[in-house]
Amino acid sequence: MTIVATALSFAYQKKRVLDQASIAIQPGEMVAVIGPNGGGKTTFLRLVAGFLSPTSGALSVNTKRPFSIGYVPQNLQYDRRFPITVLEVVLSAFIQQASWFGSYPKTCKEKALNLLDTLNLWPYRNMSFGDLSGGLAQRVLLARALVDAPEILLLDEPTSSVDPEARKIFLEHIYARKGSLTIVMVTHDLEVAVQHMDRILCFNKTLSPFLPKEIC
Repeated sequence: MTIVATALSFAYQKKRVLDQASIAIQPGEMVAVIGPNGGGKTTFLRLVAGFLSPTSGALSVNTKRPFSIGYVPQNLQYDRRFPITVLEVVLSAFIQQASWFGSYPKTCKEKALNLLDTLNLWPYRNMSFGDLSGGLAQRVLLARALVDAPEILLLDEPTSSVDPEARKIFLEHIYARKGSLTIVMVTHDLEVAVQHMDRILCFNKTLSPFLPKEIC
């Protein structure tokens, strides 16, 4: 739902990466986050997700229920030899509902399988996650982020390391959800930002918001 930052600042030890950022992101808005490396883009997403706490200022994320934020990282660091299937990766979104023996409720499995079908991942459901291409792996992480019907979806350069066709498919699934949930996506692709986003937030320690038509 609504994300409101007021004079939001954050520093890693003594290095400030966000300084007095203020913004209100409305329900259903699709927002691009752009800016140079080290400008505070990923830090802002991690603050919204609750992974970090502000050094100063205020940040409120108003949602109707707990755990209603989906997060897709730029890339996932993992051991490709680890024996986990695509279906199990998506089910991990429901880890709090898993039994001591690692089994999930039937309703969770149904949600995961239905979403895998929607995202054209059904044929890969029993494959090892470590055997997937970069584009397929990112789509599986998108499924994990979406499976519990979040109100807010945070995407941190989700297509930066995939091929053009995989990028196109991934973004089509994002655009299809425009208006149904709040989407905040870090991207270096100005074409995506200008053509498909409601607003563009430029981070370079400070924050400057723009409408797409205001970006050259």
